[in-house]
Amino acid sequence: MLFVEAIEKWKYVLTAGMRSKATIKGNCVILRYFKNYLEEEKNSKIYVEDIKKSDMESFFKKLVEKKLESSTLSTYQIRLNSFFKYLYSNELIKEDLSKAVPKIKRINKQREYLTQEEVEKLIGCIEKPLLKTYFKTLYYTGLRLNECLFLEKRDINFKKELIYIRNGKGGGSRYIPMSKKLKKILLEYKENNIPEVETTRFFSTKYTGKLSNYYVAITLRKAVKKAGFFGRKITSHTFRHSFASSLVSKNVNIKIIQKLLGHSNINTTMIYLNASNEDMRKAVNEL
Repeated sequence: MLFVEAIEKWKYVLTAGMRSKATIKGNCVILRYFKNYLEEEKNSKIYVEDIKKSDMESFFKKLVEKKLESSTLSTYQIRLNSFFKYLYSNELIKEDLSKAVPKIKRINKQREYLTQEEVEKLIGCIEKPLLKTYFKTLYYTGLRLNECLFLEKRDINFKKELIYIRNGKGGGSRYIPMSKKLKKILLEYKENNIPEVETTRFFSTKYTGKLSNYYVAITLRKAVKKAGFFGRKITSHTFRHSFASSLVSKNVNIKIIQKLLGHSNINTTMIYLNASNEDMRKAVNEL
């Protein structure tokens, strides 16, 4: 079977498994990159049954030479592993090449986060009520970028003070509580600023009926510059890190933080337990 056909089969499997569009796209990007690498190396079309362990090893060697971060290499490893396991279990290849995928040790770096004062300063640099409310929602919920972008009006239950996340990472769904502070923010936006446009989305412009990644990124970039946060890598995901770090500093149980963030593995949540330099400085001065 041609590699390109195998990718389409895997795409169908992921779609049937209710994986998010971002997950499916991410898988396909990596597989096509591997396919293109093999076609360039062999100067011919690639059949999955002809792929060898040595092909996998040379591919990862090239990735390492490109000095990609361990987290990126780990993503390649996980996605190629799943793909070749699928091919082998469905007898599309004779050898289980998932065992040939090198194991990558992921190095968890200190994550960038903002204090509550910094969050308020940053959001204060945003003028449009739509974007201001969007970023406040990120901070007070810890939602991922797309989880917040794709929130529907029906997902927000003001009476029960719950928010339903229907498109979580890996296709999962969950309920998270809505704080009194966020409830007030969202109600004010709904009653005074939500555009009159036919859409299911809670966050949307009056022109498109949705809020785009690009619009969010451009707005944040301008706000970061205006706030004077130079040299800091601040993205929409930074609000999620800030939410988690804030809960840790308030001694919230790590299991509760795991559920709020929608982490399937608590080890991912444990990263937030790493104390900041300032926290450590305060701790030793207490002695």
